[in-house]
Amino acid sequence: MKIFVIFPKDSEALFNKKSNRTFGGASVQMYNIVKELSKYKEIKTFSIIPAYNNINFDDHYNFDLVKIYNENDNGISKSFKFIKYTKKLKPDIVIQHGLTLQSCLLALICWLLKIKFIFMFAHDVEVNGLRQANQSKVLLFFLLRKFAHIIITQNKYQKETLLKKYKLSSTIIYNGFEIKRPVKKKNKKRYILWVA
Repeated sequence: MKIFVIFPKDSEALFNKKSNRTFGGASVQMYNIVKELSKYKEIKTFSIIPAYNNINFDDHYNFDLVKIYNENDNGISKSFKFIKYTKKLKPDIVIQHGLTLQSCLLALICWLLKIKFIFMFAHDVEVNGLRQANQSKVLLFFLLRKFAHIIITQNKYQKETLLKKYKLSSTIIYNGFEIKRPVKKKNKKRYILWVA
């Protein structure tokens, strides 16, 4: 089985120890997924990353890096480049995390090419078809809802919103622990974030 794991564009520091850029939880989660999948001989995993200039990281033996596009490529350009590599490497599954225009196009492309597309929501606003960064609307969100093979949410709110608003079922992989008892802190929060 061949799996494409698509890393977010801000993942450079995971693959270059000398990078001073930051990365988010979605990047860490994708990294951990690839490390885990690399343990199975029957699975060949390709890590789809932007064309970073420098690659230098400790776990390189667990990763088959494929530099398909540049960081500043738009979603349509990325999709065409993705099709080219998909035809060459023929994955069975594509996993992507975080809502973008590319996510929506990938869902359709994978459906057309008979590839299972697994999409993972990265933030609560995304279940309403909005980008996490600026809450702008992702116009092709309906493509993702219609053509993704599996949709993974992070909490009950995301799952219930998709079901209520779009009649769309999803699977929850929790990203946080709910705090049940009061916490005596100045900044009271409802969840502790973790990456599984």
